[in-house]
Amino acid sequence: MEKKLDGAEPVGTKEKWKRHSIFRVPHRFKAVHGNVFAPQTVALGPFHHHDAALRPTEEHKLRAVRRLLRRAGDRPLRELAAAVGDMAEELEDAYAGLGAEWRGGNRGRFLELMVADGCFLLEVMRRQFKDYDPDDPVFGEHAGKHIAAFVQRDMLMIENQLPLALLRRIVADERSINNLVAEFLCEDGWCATEVEQQGPVSSITVLVAFHDHDLAGSDWAVVRLVNRLSRDVAKIGDSDLCRVRREVEDYCNGDKWRVFVFKSWAKLKGTYLSSPWAFIALVVTIWLVGTDMTQTLYAVKT
Repeated sequence: MEKKLDGAEPVGTKEKWKRHSIFRVPHRFKAVHGNVFAPQTVALGPFHHHDAALRPTEEHKLRAVRRLLRRAGDRPLRELAAAVGDMAEELEDAYAGLGAEWRGGNRGRFLELMVADGCFLLEVMRRQFKDYDPDDPVFGEHAGKHIAAFVQRDMLMIENQLPLALLRRIVADERSINNLVAEFLCEDGWCATEVEQQGPVSSITVLVAFHDHDLAGSDWAVVRLVNRLSRDVAKIGDSDLCRVRREVEDYCNGDKWRVFVFKSWAKLKGTYLSSPWAFIALVVTIWLVGTDMTQTLYAVKT
């Protein structure tokens, strides 16, 4: 056990922890929420690269690499590979729990993956449809507009992300990448509010703008949404999620009359509207009480 203790904190481990920016979803969350954390169209990064359902998109990534290099004045692939290779350790450290199949002697596969995924994502975001055949199944004008929404969804999955530093290295222009990512996510209800630097690898701080009619003007619809988002998450602490939850609860509890109405409705719904038989019993009870009151009033008047 002493030998194991000596290797419990390898040299450099703490520094690697600081550089993590892309994480795996804990199993306990997946067990509750199912596949909501999994990408559905394209794998970005190593964590879902081997998913069978995402393999059809892989062949299109190489076409994106070729077109991007051609647009850059026929930039040699080896030049791009060398530029990305210079930051290989930084990219590896961005992924918490990166498997051995991507490290060490397999680093070449990892860098190839980074180049292909980075070029693919850049091409989808740029939407240079005129550079592709109109019938291209991914980058053609019609197909490109269709697939963009699905890529938006997938690139926000916690396990399915690329370091912004990679995209900046590919195009060598930090400002254009920041604006490109922000503009791409601001469509169709996703709104990227800022791109910030966190250590050696950048990340995107995203504010989701909901245009769902079910949420418009409904405080409790928002409460239900926050409750679903924070299910099985600790309700204490100083995290942003805890802060938002507290603010929503304080707002909803601020109006005494509203709290009374909603609590009464919740009790009525839980007691009498939870099943058809309970609802029938409620209707019969109301009918009997109404009949008795009518008979009483009639007797008094006569």
